[in-house]
Amino acid sequence: MKKYFFFLLGLVMLAGITFAEAPTRWINVHVLDLSDNTKVDVRVPLSLVSVALDCVKTDQLANGKLKLKLEDTDVDFKAIWQELRKHDNTDFVKVDSPDANVTVSRKGALLLVNVIEKTEKDPGTIEVKIPVTLMDALAQSGSDEIDLKAFVTELGKMTAGDLVTVKQKDAEVRIWIE
Repeated sequence: MKKYFFFLLGLVMLAGITFAEAPTRWINVHVLDLSDNTKVDVRVPLSLVSVALDCVKTDQLANGKLKLKLEDTDVDFKAIWQELRKHDNTDFVKVDSPDANVTVSRKGALLLVNVIEKTEKDPGTIEVKIPVTLMDALAQSGSDEIDLKAFVTELGKMTAGDLVTVKQKDAEVRIWIE
């Protein structure tokens, strides 16, 4: 009888672990402006971002979808992304100038944007790492819109880590998921 009790207890505990609610995921934004000693820290649960997207309704944003209509121009974001997605481990844009080096590339599961500013007045770096799955989520909607709600849902599935870092002489920005 004891061994059945412990076996059942073990099953109940395993079921509890299996059906336990996933931990809350957070989006964090840290901005430091040394020129005027301003520090901004924002920490918001992704669930709040998702609810906010449901609550905002404008001509450009409804149901968590953002229309990409710039004056009289339509952008077929979905078609552009579908074509870009086919190319793995590729540099799409490379700019080497006296002021900055810029690279937009795809490396494995990441779309990367790197900027190295070389000016003496304001040298710095910008690194953006966007998982391909996040780009896929944005492109789930129609051709002329991006699906911010799907993007936030996919953010919740990501492992913790940085999305954007900016380091300049007088400023720092970091956006990450935890």
